[in-house]
Amino acid sequence: MATEFGDSVSNKRRSDDDSGSDSHEGWTYDVFLSFRGEDTRRSFTSHLFHRLAEQGVNAFMDNSLPKGEDISSQLIDAIRSSRISVVMVLPVFYDVFPSDVRKLTGCFGEAVTKHEEDKDKETVARWRAALTEVGSLSGWDLTDYASG
Repeated sequence: MATEFGDSVSNKRRSDDDSGSDSHEGWTYDVFLSFRGEDTRRSFTSHLFHRLAEQGVNAFMDNSLPKGEDISSQLIDAIRSSRISVVMVLPVFYDVFPSDVRKLTGCFGEAVTKHEEDKDKETVARWRAALTEVGSLSGWDLTDYASG
């Protein structure tokens, strides 16, 4: 079963004297999901977390870390207590058309145009280049799939 941090605070690493031949022995989590950004937390990463749970995979996702506290030591403990880590760095176009990212149209174009008013031209030019590059990568357009 997948476990969010708040639900797992009381979980301890399984002791070495546990009986049985469980291949997960010694681990609190099967998978540590490593991601960055609210945009993936509430969409792709959340979907992955719940699909893993449906398959009986005990995954860690930092949804319920205490606010205002140093989380780095808690994350390091969770990583060390996980059998594997999955680092998500692939382009996923979730609820956005890749062409809007590449061509800077739609909400992407509007946002970049708005930032041109309060950012220096060099910064905005780097953002434009990065978005164009990302929008040109081969990725997954999840608008083609039912419920992500």
